[in-house]
Amino acid sequence: MAADTTVLTMHQPWASLLVYGLKRIEGRTWDSTHRGRLWIHAAAKEMDPAELEELQAFYTQVHALDGTTPQFPPAYPTSALLGCVDVVDVLPQAAVEQWPGLPHSCRMEAASPFCFLCENPKRLVVPQPLKGEHKLWQLPKAVLKVALQGLRDPPGLPPFTWRAFGDPRAMLSPAPSSRPAAPGKAKGVAVKSSAAVEPAGGSIEGRTGGSGPHQAAARSTAAAAEVPQTAEALEKRIRAVRKKLRQVSDLQGAQAGGTAEGSQVLLTGEQREKLAKAADWEAELADLEQQLAAVAVTGAERQQ
Repeated sequence: MAADTTVLTMHQPWASLLVYGLKRIEGRTWDSTHRGRLWIHAAAKEMDPAELEELQAFYTQVHALDGTTPQFPPAYPTSALLGCVDVVDVLPQAAVEQWPGLPHSCRMEAASPFCFLCENPKRLVVPQPLKGEHKLWQLPKAVLKVALQGLRDPPGLPPFTWRAFGDPRAMLSPAPSSRPAAPGKAKGVAVKSSAAVEPAGGSIEGRTGGSGPHQAAARSTAAAAEVPQTAEALEKRIRAVRKKLRQVSDLQGAQAGGTAEGSQVLLTGEQREKLAKAADWEAELADLEQQLAAVAVTGAERQQ
């Protein structure tokens, strides 16, 4: 059962925060058809203490909005299997941000082109030393047998489920069209689903067609386009994108300042990812502003 042995290697401290239930969205630049149990493995790279401090402050704020106080992991082991979560869905970032009724605390965690919605976290009492692999990979059966015996619920947080906020896929369905069907698509003819089944022997990431940030942003924008765009939703997304671009500008300024002084500014993986996505966000902002202008024109015409 491959679905029960699928593993994702992550850097610390994000890996431990996920199996402790503090992190409920795992962000990626690539889509995935994987659903169900996902084992979490910590990469060999040691974490940055400053990054841990920043993340602890962030997740304290996130869970305070839900009226809870998080209990952070006592340790952040590396090169080890840490536990598992259940992936209930993978959504474009824009879809999570526009999800009706979703608490603001959850929206705050949507910071990447694709969001793995995770619940039912389980931690290993004794993390198992293990070498990781790239993207999604399969856990050896011998390791799985031992790991299943050592899983425990994380302390401190109440049970959480994404289904409490409705079906996320409902808002990704296109609105019914009153236009006549195109020739060759007569009623009763089967149409291939957009949620394509992966070909035999294919990667579990399956339907992406590419894993770079530019391809991911394009897919995210396309999926978000199926969501009805109101002026309020567009303005909210515009503010979010502008905030990201301000962060990119600050990072670029820090890099330029460090170079001028003869020193090199060391960026985290997340910061480097933000710099790489700057062009995508600029293109998205231009598109959103055009959509907002079109909505404004439509509204003005209706009032006349």
